[in-house]
Amino acid sequence: MKHRLTQTCISLVVSLTSSVVLADWRDDVGWDELQEWANLRGVTLPVRDDLTVGMVESSTYVDSVETTYMPDPQNGNFSDETIVDVPGTNGAGYSGHASTVARYFFGNTTSFTPDVNEVRSYGVNAFINTILFRSTGWDEAVMSHAYIGNLGAFQTYTQQEVTDFIMASIDQQTNVSNVINIVGTGNSSGSALSGLFSFAHNNLTIGISEGTHTSGQVPAGYEGANRQKPELVNPQGATSYATGAVASMALYLRYGVTPNEGEETETAEITNSEKALTIKSILLAGANKLPFVDWSNSKELPLDSVYGAGESNILNSYRILHAGEQEPGLVSRYGWNYDSVGGTAVGEVNMRVDVYEFTIPETAHAGALSANLSWNRDTTGTGFATAYLPLNDLSLTLNKSDGSEVYQSDSKDNNLEHIWQPELAPGNYTLRVEHQSSSPQEYVLAWRVDLYSEAPESELQLGVVDNQIQFTGLLPNEAYVIRRSQDLNSWSQLATITSNTQGEIQYTDAGAGSGSQYFYQARCYPD
Repeated sequence: MKHRLTQTCISLVVSLTSSVVLADWRDDVGWDELQEWANLRGVTLPVRDDLTVGMVESSTYVDSVETTYMPDPQNGNFSDETIVDVPGTNGAGYSGHASTVARYFFGNTTSFTPDVNEVRSYGVNAFINTILFRSTGWDEAVMSHAYIGNLGAFQTYTQQEVTDFIMASIDQQTNVSNVINIVGTGNSSGSALSGLFSFAHNNLTIGISEGTHTSGQVPAGYEGANRQKPELVNPQGATSYATGAVASMALYLRYGVTPNEGEETETAEITNSEKALTIKSILLAGANKLPFVDWSNSKELPLDSVYGAGESNILNSYRILHAGEQEPGLVSRYGWNYDSVGGTAVGEVNMRVDVYEFTIPETAHAGALSANLSWNRDTTGTGFATAYLPLNDLSLTLNKSDGSEVYQSDSKDNNLEHIWQPELAPGNYTLRVEHQSSSPQEYVLAWRVDLYSEAPESELQLGVVDNQIQFTGLLPNEAYVIRRSQDLNSWSQLATITSNTQGEIQYTDAGAGSGSQYFYQARCYPD
């Protein structure tokens, strides 16, 4: 007999805010730059309409029936979506909170992914009772969980035991059905972390870029204590909306890379690029630290205590994905790999260490490395017997070519490692993934190395009709996009020019005229 959890063992607090700002947040996380990069490189960005997603929302109860958890299907922002009431108990009313989250997730003009095939809507209690007894058969590619709450004791199980087996159940869903779960944290920096579903291992917990969200480490007594949450932030006014936004980013990466003409495009199997673990690691490696002057981590704590890996960025993450899967050995400055480490040596091959080699060229002043290693925690059992298997311990080490260590991330509690080195000198480096165990562990390593010059300078000569602009100190032989603005907010693209071997560009802005204030910018995206 299956025992179902009742609403009384779930304490919910919806993440809400008094104002909603739906200005084009996408440009704040690299959307305009992604399109600029794609045009510069001749890349066709992906469009898909065949994926199913899920939304789990807080609800109200009427006569002990869970209701009012669905976004409004009549909302004009969802004209391309079929929204399905999975439990079938929503009733006549709809959730304004769910509708706003949905606008960030799959809204026609307010998301990265307006053309999903189907949206499956759940109330929290219905979802928990489903996840407990079914890890297979989930078709949702990405699920958003824009609520917070804690679980209570149930029958003979303590509150911590209930939390642990439900967290293990949602992680089992990821392991078995490849579902990417995006979870919100609370909106109060002074509050304790909530168990639903921040305490899980294989998801991503989301905060906001202002840093006023709930953050911290999973408390003692729970499985995976001391793990850091959240893993990412997003520039929204509330964590619920940041959750919908990152869910859209994850789904966009799930679209994959548009194949070149003539390449095979159809397969019935999930490719490595489509796996939840791959997308998680790519989002973390692509996270932008630059908005946070106090971002920091350590060997034992791979993430910042407030901002996680940083602010989600679609340009950085898509470039990592587009660079392709690359095996250990010499790799490009952007890329990722789904692999396995650990086991018994085969001949002279050490199965417990994978080494990735990359170069920062002498033509650059320095390079900034962001690298993320993620692996899933495995589970066993079903229902109230769902439990975690022991967490494997992997490490990630950055070395110089002579073998000397630059930095190591080696947390004993997290199922991820993260390295951020913003100023690596030109030279050859290695990233070492290590798992000293006879049992192999699948992992995804994702990385990016951004090159920059030492001190770019510009000179502007104003003319009656034309403005003459000269940029010096740039990266040599790189394609630069020249842009102009009158307010430093709205930019227009003027031209694409390749710098010469001395790192110089000259450009004439014909017809700019006098009497107006202009700002000019040269921007490049080195491979």
